[in-house]
Amino acid sequence: MDSPFIYTRPLNNDTFLGRQHEIDWLSSNLMQGVHTMVVEPSFSGKQSLINQGFQQLHKQKTQKKICFIQLYHIRKWDDFLKHLTNRVMSNFAHTFDDWEMLCSELFPFNSPKVVFDEKEPNDTHLLFGSSLSEIQRDELLTLPERLCFHFQEQLIVYMNDFQNVNHFVNSYKTLASALKTWKQQTQVTYLISASKPNAMNALDGSNNLLKGVFEQIPLSPIDEKSFTDYIIKGFSKAGRVISKELAESLYRTTEGHPYYTQHFAHICFVHTKGFMNNFMYLEAYEELLDIYHRSFTAITDDLTPPQINYLKAVIHNIDRFCTAEVLKKYELNSSANVTRVRLALEKKEILQFTRNKPRFFDPLFKIWFTERFVSIV
Repeated sequence: MDSPFIYTRPLNNDTFLGRQHEIDWLSSNLMQGVHTMVVEPSFSGKQSLINQGFQQLHKQKTQKKICFIQLYHIRKWDDFLKHLTNRVMSNFAHTFDDWEMLCSELFPFNSPKVVFDEKEPNDTHLLFGSSLSEIQRDELLTLPERLCFHFQEQLIVYMNDFQNVNHFVNSYKTLASALKTWKQQTQVTYLISASKPNAMNALDGSNNLLKGVFEQIPLSPIDEKSFTDYIIKGFSKAGRVISKELAESLYRTTEGHPYYTQHFAHICFVHTKGFMNNFMYLEAYEELLDIYHRSFTAITDDLTPPQINYLKAVIHNIDRFCTAEVLKKYELNSSANVTRVRLALEKKEILQFTRNKPRFFDPLFKIWFTERFVSIV
């Protein structure tokens, strides 16, 4: 029997677990035209949640079109605007004649060329000049709204990996200009997701640039009872048994992280033929760490000795890093160096600080670092 625990793709209606409040919140925002952002670390369940929000909109028979934009491969503002334009246009133009007509009516300053490939008719797109003037950029930035008015439609523009805006030249300035435009639009709702919270906080700045336009929906943890019941039920469907105690241990080990909990449960399921015991559980646990060993090693390979020592101090529950004793024991040298190390670990999205208290973003990396990289006395 196939494993009932899915971790390789976003979950759908039948397999989605919890977070109904966030789904209702998101779908309500999108229905009412409230610009929204979901900013959480990788594999926290953002895409599953957003998919559920769109499904709920579909059930409510909303007439809004949805345009999906991927930003992982984009490094320049002009490239972003060109990509945005082509993706939005493809929601309204369905034939070559549509593209030609809209191109002649909506782009007086850009005059792009319509490119059509007979072998790939779905790949019709606009070709722009290599560089854009300011008035050309404004024209592309306002295009979604102008298209909506042209067709008397409403549109949701969903942009994934939004933290990549940090790579743009003058990212803060260009984002401020875009936000000013987006805030004035009434027919287009913008939804952004990002997997690097620290990078987004840096982009937001002390003036709350993003939070002034976007309402942020935080993802609450999936509660222990719901997740453990889900794990026990998954085993039961295949005629296998996992005790409540081991299911709870599984959840607590991964801190209820949706991806790691599902992956750990899958490995446990594969190791079990009938009734799961402690030996099978420990085998599955070691296998889980083995699977991520290489990727976690790549993270530590990129760390300096002071950054590693700082993480050791975090594991040892140190909360005052600048005392003479801590500086000496962990070879952190000075309070100024502590600040530099902290900023570097934030930039690498390894640690998050809440009220000046550090926390690992990745619960499994924390376990691996503790058990396989550092010898805790």
